[in-house]
Amino acid sequence: RIEGAAWETGPGTAAADRQARGGERATGPATRKRGGRDPASHLRVSRGDLLPEVLEFEEFIKDYGHTGGWSEEDHNDFLRLFQRSGKSYTRVLSVCLAQMPHLTREEIVGHCKWDAEHKNLLLRRRQAIQAWRERKNLQKEAEKKKKRDNLANPEVEVCEKELREKLEAKRAEEERKRAQLAQWKTEKEVQREEDRQMKARKAARQKERERAKEREKRQQAASMLREYQKKKKLEAELAKLQERAERKYRERRKVTSEDLLHLWERDKIFLQQRKDLCMREELERREVEQRKKKIASTFQVHAERNPGRLLQSTMSQIHRGATPRDSENSNNQVNYIRNVTHLAVPAWRSNLPRGLG
Repeated sequence: RIEGAAWETGPGTAAADRQARGGERATGPATRKRGGRDPASHLRVSRGDLLPEVLEFEEFIKDYGHTGGWSEEDHNDFLRLFQRSGKSYTRVLSVCLAQMPHLTREEIVGHCKWDAEHKNLLLRRRQAIQAWRERKNLQKEAEKKKKRDNLANPEVEVCEKELREKLEAKRAEEERKRAQLAQWKTEKEVQREEDRQMKARKAARQKERERAKEREKRQQAASMLREYQKKKKLEAELAKLQERAERKYRERRKVTSEDLLHLWERDKIFLQQRKDLCMREELERREVEQRKKKIASTFQVHAERNPGRLLQSTMSQIHRGATPRDSENSNNQVNYIRNVTHLAVPAWRSNLPRGLG
């Protein structure tokens, strides 16, 4: 396929393609961890500059990052699908198009090209570092052989002795400094651990207080909810009782046709009784007037006016004054209440009903 021919080219074609792009930067940031050590950093220290292969790989990473401009999640999915496809870019293209629909065909093809070039440069970098290490080992072996050859010379032996003493003194000084540094690191680690534990205890206390407050709020809300539910239940029961009472009252106050007939009959009887009572009172009043007229016509009293009698004592006063006080008190007796004279019921009222009398 055309895509396979494009990304399965050699190192020269990949480098030419990168130069033709003119140092185009990838949109995604590099994913190198902060504080991480570059595997080729010792080469920079020992030689002062990097190997061409290492420099080329670092420039490539600087331009495109460790994921080729993709997110780390998409790149990991691509690598997983690449392994499942037997490390074939032709197969992984169709698989990515099916399982990664958010990416276009051009983006997947470009990422395949980038991955092929990345692996090629990484392999060249490893081979260059391996060759450099082999050369360094050969140089060390030659230096050791030269030192062994120079041990037969006394002057060289003295110089070697002084050099060894200096190296031992320097090594001892370095050991002392390393011991101090280790002790300082240990103290700092202990201090850091104490601070961490203190912060953890403080955070735990703060969380406990927050949980206590939250628990108190929940309990208060639950109690308020229970009170509200209880109040609503009482209100509902009271409403039911009131409705039942009103219904009973309406049923009791409900007047049927039979009740109306009974009330009409009762009112009719009551009205007849009132008419009869009024007629009896009128007849009695007429009888009394006739009797008075008859008595007045039978007895005629002629009395003359005597204003002087107003100042004279009555017969009862005269008798009361003639009776001594002691004899009057001795004749006073307490009578039973039923023996005391009282007004009698008139004959015209004796035949009336109890409520009208």
